[in-house]
Amino acid sequence: NRLQVLNKYGSAVIATDLAVLTNCGYMYDKKRHANLGLVLTNSRNNNFHVVGFNGESSTIDSYNTRFGCIRPAFSSTSLFPELLTKSVSSHGVLHEVEFGEYPQFAPKAKMQKILEDKYEKKLLKETGRSYTLNLLENVYRDFQPYTCHEYEYEGKKYIRIRSQNDRFVSPKLTNGVSYKEKQYVWIEVTPVVWLIDEKTKTFISKYALLAGINFEPADSRGDVRATCAGMFLDKYMARDIFQSTNVNKKNVNYNEREKTYKISAIVEEIKRALSSYYGHEDIMGKVDALISKYNDDIDQTYKIKKDDIVLTTDTVDRDLLYAKLISDLEDVLSDVKRSSEKYIEYTKMLESTKKCIDVLNGNDVEDKDDLIKDIVTIKKVVLPFLGDDSKKNEIMTIFTDNEKAINEYLRENEDSKIKQYKTLEEYKLGIRKQLQPYLIDLSTLVRNKDMVNEIKSGYVKMLDGLFVKSKNEYINSFLMEVKKLIDEISVRGNSVEKEKMQAILAGKSEFGDDLTENLTIVVSLYKDLYGIVLDIESREKKQMEHEKYKIDIQGINLSK
Repeated sequence: NRLQVLNKYGSAVIATDLAVLTNCGYMYDKKRHANLGLVLTNSRNNNFHVVGFNGESSTIDSYNTRFGCIRPAFSSTSLFPELLTKSVSSHGVLHEVEFGEYPQFAPKAKMQKILEDKYEKKLLKETGRSYTLNLLENVYRDFQPYTCHEYEYEGKKYIRIRSQNDRFVSPKLTNGVSYKEKQYVWIEVTPVVWLIDEKTKTFISKYALLAGINFEPADSRGDVRATCAGMFLDKYMARDIFQSTNVNKKNVNYNEREKTYKISAIVEEIKRALSSYYGHEDIMGKVDALISKYNDDIDQTYKIKKDDIVLTTDTVDRDLLYAKLISDLEDVLSDVKRSSEKYIEYTKMLESTKKCIDVLNGNDVEDKDDLIKDIVTIKKVVLPFLGDDSKKNEIMTIFTDNEKAINEYLRENEDSKIKQYKTLEEYKLGIRKQLQPYLIDLSTLVRNKDMVNEIKSGYVKMLDGLFVKSKNEYINSFLMEVKKLIDEISVRGNSVEKEKMQAILAGKSEFGDDLTENLTIVVSLYKDLYGIVLDIESREKKQMEHEKYKIDIQGINLSK
């Protein structure tokens, strides 16, 4: 009855995810696609009054007050004109304003995993701010404050809490996930939205922010401040919500040099991140536009009246503009970093591919990795031995096609075939499998590194009539290498790989009297069997990676 704004907006209120996790009474509203909260108001004559899920007046018993939500409100005659100026219209008749910050809603499941992983590895930076909640280990105990530290990641702020939801069926949060009791959840810290009641100059939170605060004692004679919830509001929640504002800070003066330095630091970090950015947006143009708009907005906050500079009453506060610029630049930095992290492996693939193309074109490259060394071997040894220019073109096509596929993916083409590779190492293995028909020796993997030179030398000696080694001894030297591959497949291969090997052996021609033919048979056999060995190594590597994710529960105390 007191606040006209609630006559327009309605008394029913949406509960934040933090309120749900701290065990608020809730009802899912299909129309709003949100959880509605049960909101505490006051206690009188041993009755605990609440606003029900549909906005109706109701009462609950002492035990159930812990299910009630806190929906804070405050009045300020001095702040009212400034905040009303900064407000925006909502529903055509209401005014809302963002002021202060509080943990409210859970980010998506993917971000939950990222934050938990970085938390476990101690890679998250603390901001120095914190939030106080009630430790609900025993509902009959008095208020037990515990501190949740605030962490920063990619320009956004979060806290980590343990769910206090003890229901048999857990409610879904706004990220679509249900969390069981004592499960850790990350909550993003965001601005608090207040509905403005212009008649009473009162600000009331748009959402029910928190639960789990008992409303004792019952005989408080209507004085909310005499209850545990009232104490929590005054001692903890007011500090927590407004710790990011100037409400609790005196004599705050921004040093212009420090402001410029902070902006410059963010811009320099954006520039560094751009070195691995493959998006199409003009990032530095966007940065210039944000800074130019900030300067223009600052100019608009003043007007010239005669010889004086006077702050107008209908403009946004300068400190708020500066804070918004910082926020916008940090958002740009986060976008660039996300893009860079997403494509970092594909950038490495692209760099390696370009170097391989350079080698095939006869150019020398520095910083050769193992794949590039293999291509050097192909260029200088294998291709001359094959004596077929078309083979070089076929190999070149492998790299140019992959280069095109990588560039397509970096340009946001999700249909690119390159998505089959998740890491640079997977990509290299895929390249080797494509090159396998052309390779006799890979410098880092083949057992006999002199195989290619030996074959090449053998052919040269035959042509010159200088070959004196008996043909059986010559063929046997290569058959020994083939036998090593057969033994390795027999030991490490699975049934499919062994069957494949048997099919290859059965399909090969028998040796005749022609040395050249016999040598061709051995080389072909060697290449085919080596392809199976590569498949085995790929399978074993993936299996080892898979095993790393398994958990051995032996030795883990599950009783606590």
